[in-house]
Amino acid sequence: ILNEAEIAAPKAFDYHIKNLARHYVGALKRSHKNQQMPGYDERELEAIAYILMAARFYIYLRFAKSESGVRKIPDWVVRAYMKFVAGGLGFRDV
Repeated sequence: ILNEAEIAAPKAFDYHIKNLARHYVGALKRSHKNQQMPGYDERELEAIAYILMAARFYIYLRFAKSESGVRKIPDWVVRAYMKFVAGGLGFRDV
């Protein structure tokens, strides 16, 4: 539905994506303010938010979506995601 919404209801889709991103950016700004994201400029937070949104969507497609409905994402997938996020956001230099 979400993928089709971009064409069928572009204003609602745009609102949804921007609203979701706003929440991600807000959480990232709090972490940044608390110096939990060394090496990142505040201007990079929106890009990180969209990276996380994309990861969330593709993890859903691969591990949660099924013909019989939504299934629980395996714990090992959640751990891998969290390790990536914690390690990636703690990275200090490019």
